[in-house]
Amino acid sequence: MGNAYVDKIQACLRSVCNQEMEAIEKVAQACVDVRRSGHRIYAYLISHFPVHQAGAPGDPKFMVPLKVLRGETPDETELESKLQPGDLFFFLGYYRRPAKAYEIARALKCQIVEVITGTGAPALEGLEPDYVIHPGWHYTDSLVPVLGYDVRILPASGIMQAAIYWVVLGEMEKLMNLN
Repeated sequence: MGNAYVDKIQACLRSVCNQEMEAIEKVAQACVDVRRSGHRIYAYLISHFPVHQAGAPGDPKFMVPLKVLRGETPDETELESKLQPGDLFFFLGYYRRPAKAYEIARALKCQIVEVITGTGAPALEGLEPDYVIHPGWHYTDSLVPVLGYDVRILPASGIMQAAIYWVVLGEMEKLMNLN
């Protein structure tokens, strides 16, 4: 099962590397532009994302993490009190688009980055984000079947969320150092 999991994670990582690097570079450029204009990037980092990653050694702290109080929905009061026109809302989620959070961000004239897998349905509810990074795992997340068990085990989301977070920060660092 361990080998099967590693193989599946490698496939997810290859998917992001092969299909999402252009999106990641665009997101990094948008984030750098926001920072250079004196605004902030507020990040809602959820699901299986290892919470200790934000602010860990090596994190340039380009993003301000928002509190994770419940599931996939940011605290609306916190968003309304922190987001300012020109800021960017970075949503690193699981599969649901937080429609109300996007409405708040749009009303405050903020850009939106979305990193979710979606449900596989043709359209997600809520406003469209400005930038999308597809995280490479499928809707049900868990990757490895277990003989005699009705659901797969071992999710990809946490590993992929951390990888995408660090790649975006790395691309931002590279862009910041070019000028």
